[in-house]
Formats: sequence, structure tokens, C-alpha cells
Amino acid sequence: MGSEGLFDDMGGRFTARLRHHQTLTHTSPGGGRGESISVRSRLGVLEARFDLEVLDRLHEPCFVAIERVLGGIHTRGGGDAGKAYLVYEVTGVSPTHYQMLAMNTALPTVIRKEYLNTIYEGWGVSDETWVDVHCAPTGYMVVEDGGRPVFTRSSLVPLAGAPAHLLSREATRSFLCVEGGVPIGTILGFDIELTVDIHSLVKYHAGVFGFTGTGKSNLTSLIVRQSLDAWGGDGTVVVFDVAGEYAVNLADMLATGGILYSPEELGDVDSLLESQTLPETLESKISAEQLRAWAGGLVDDGRVRPLQLGDEGVGVSPSASYSTHSGGTRMIGRLGRFRRLSSLSVYGSSPRRGAWSSMYPWSLCPLRLGGSSRRPYPKHWEASTIGPHSTLTSQRC
Repeated sequence: MGSEGLFDDMGGRFTARLRHHQTLTHTSPGGGRGESISVRSRLGVLEARFDLEVLDRLHEPCFVAIERVLGGIHTRGGGDAGKAYLVYEVTGVSPTHYQMLAMNTALPTVIRKEYLNTIYEGWGVSDETWVDVHCAPTGYMVVEDGGRPVFTRSSLVPLAGAPAHLLSREATRSFLCVEGGVPIGTILGFDIELTVDIHSLVKYHAGVFGFTGTGKSNLTSLIVRQSLDAWGGDGTVVVFDVAGEYAVNLADMLATGGILYSPEELGDVDSLLESQTLPETLESKISAEQLRAWAGGLVDDGRVRPLQLGDEGVGVSPSASYSTHSGGTRMIGRLGRFRRLSSLSVYGSSPRRGAWSSMYPWSLCPLRLGGSSRRPYPKHWEASTIGPHSTLTSQRC
């Protein structure tokens, strides 16, 4: 790929260096005996030349690579010192004018107005303007090997004054995506299809985190679909649906090969529909008649079943088991103290899609990460769904 392909300097517009790097420690009370919990985080601040196009670009999700000279212990074979780039995620930007540093509310109003006029007229013109770029480490560094980027884990810290570069679109793809992996969405800011190793994703512990409305349920539903497809008939997924939202998100799969268990009496269409949540994104794509036909099919086929709850402890006891039409799902139907459980859905592998595919076409389409499952959300939340602080990019599956 070469350094020209590894970085994107925006036609020479982006030039930046590391001004300072710090480690912050946050301490909060924890435990019941006066104990405390301390969390350490590292942050860097780059100083970039002010440019409106650069400023607008930095508001989108992006990564920077900070140059780092390596000692022999970090080079291949322990040879002479080499060079690598520490990968950081941009978390915020702050346009700065030199006179902003000297202005405060103690100054008379007339002088403050003069300062503000000078500052505003100086953007893009004065050499006394720059952009503070706040960034956080991803825990990776990148080196070039035979013209291609190689990303490896690293806990190194950068050195003040080091040059920094924007990671290019192709380098970002290489960093975040698994070649030949399963697509689960689109990386915001790059229009790159995010691919993961679905087997590694579901084999170990994984989590999806985000603010309300950022699309956690939609993304999880898509991962369920991709997992069952990848297993090719040998997988089973059990969904503990506390809010009653997954049955509709996975309606076609539940209609053709799943079972829904509930501690409530859902023996008729109306009670079943009242127990479920219809995502706002689907309100214009599905009619009430289609929903009633779907619910009626589940009830008529006997695949809405009561969940027996007991008081003899938390856990699962072997009181009942069932198989789906696909023959791949078995579910034990007695749980301990899950009193607040809304419903529990079981999905067999490779469900038959037939007519339900045309009735629920949205459920077979990849989702855009950050897309809301229920309600609109502020645009600036989109950046928080990608990066080392989110599940998908911290786990390079």
C-alpha cells in the first residue's frame, strides 16, 4: 500500500503534530467497605493547521496515526530502530485562536468585543489559528510490511512533537474489517461495509452498547441472522427479550422456525401483539394486517407457549423441552426467578423463508450502524457507535 495509501493528507491540507499526551485517573466509590475503583485512561492532543475542510472532516469518525520511533526490542528480529504509527481515534475537535487564550470575563465588555471580532475575522486567514484534535488510543500500532499495513497490539505511548497523519479509507478498512468476513453494517464516515468473523464473534463473550435509540436491538437481530446462516443448520439462538422487541425484528424467522415462550398468557392474537414493541423504523413498512397474520400464524401453530416459573432458585431446571420445525432447536422451559421476563424466543438454524421473506423484506437487509431501532437520535451520537470505546471495533473479530 505504501505511505501514500496508508495516509490521507487531504491534498496537503492536513498537517498535525502531537502537542501533549497524558494519563488520567478517575476514582469513584465502590464496594461496601470503603473501597474505591480507579480507572486510567490515556488521551492525546494534536495541533493541526486550521483549515475548514480539515475541521469538517474531523467531525466525522476518523483515525489518526502518530509516528513513533521504535527501539530494537520492538522491531522484527530485534534489529535497528524502526518506525511505526500508533493508531488513535479522534474523539473531539476544538478550533483555537491565539487571542482566545488571553480572553476571559474579567476583561471589559468593549475589549472582549474587539477580541471576538479579531478572532472571528482571523479564521482561515491568520497564522494564529489552529485546531486542537483530541484523540484516544485504540491499543494498536501499524507498520508497513511489503507495501501493506500490518496492525498489531501495542501499549506504547507517543512522543511529543511527533507528526500525525489521517488514516486512509483503505487503511481503515484493513484495520476494522475481516477479509472474507460477514457484513453486519456500514462504518460511519467511510461508507465501508464492516465485516467480522461471525464464528469468533459468537464464540466468546460479546456486548453491544449504546445510548437509547442507537440501534442496539437492530444490530443484535442482524447478528442473530448472520450467525444462524453461518452455522448452516447446526446452530440455536435463545433470546431473552425483556422489552418485547426481538420477536418483531426477527418476525420472519420466528414465523418459520422459532418458538416464543412467555410467563404471560398470550393465547390469542391481541394479547400477543400487545406484548410486543413495533420499532418506529418498521412502522411504514408493515401493516396491521400483516402483523395480525404473523401473530395468528404463531398462535395457530402452537408456537406461543407458557413459560413455567418456579421459586426453587435461579437457573434452568429440566421440566420441559421442545423441538422446532427445523429440528435444530431444543429449549428447556422452566426458569428460576426470572419474574420480569417479558418473553423468550428460540430460533432454529436456517429457517425456511418462503412467503415471509416478501412480507418482511427489511429483516434481510444489512443495517447501517448507528441507525435507530425505535426513534431518531442526535447526529453526534453516530460517532460514538464506532471506535475503541464500542464493542464492534474494540473486538477485531
